Amino acid sequence: LYVAALQNLGQRGILYAGWGDFGNIPLPETVLRNEDAPHGWLFPQVQAVVHHGGAGVTAAAVAAGVPSVAMPFLGDQFYWAGQLHRLGCGPPPLDRRHLTVETLTRTIGEMLTNASYCETAQRLGAQLAAEEGARRAAAWIERTICTRSL
Repeated sequence: LYVAALQNLGQRGILYAGWGDFGNIPLPETVLRNEDAPHGWLFPQVQAVVHHGGAGVTAAAVAAGVPSVAMPFLGDQFYWAGQLHRLGCGPPPLDRRHLTVETLTRTIGEMLTNASYCETAQRLGAQLAAEEGARRAAAWIERTICTRSL
């Protein structure tokens, strides 16, 4: 489905295998199979991301400032998929039970052409970068835990 949707749009793509078994799927030259690229490096280099909606990949997409859509299949993925759409970073989540080439083509096309998704994703990515979360968390740990007598 993914390859067909990309071909329908005349777009190149990266099929990030992760834990999936995509090793035997024949791919055209316009689709690169990737086994292990860090999301933080990869996502800022693409125009949009289709993913499963896990907390880590969702955060990486927002941090990269690119529109994304999730196709959740378990647990908190449904929550994060909904949040992406609610915040305006991408279209409504995909339902894997009813996914078609046409639906995926339309969804990817919408992410590539809807300026609002791009602008919102970039704005939220900049806000996330300005939060200095790791520094603040380390300072809290030092204040709260490291200064206590053992």
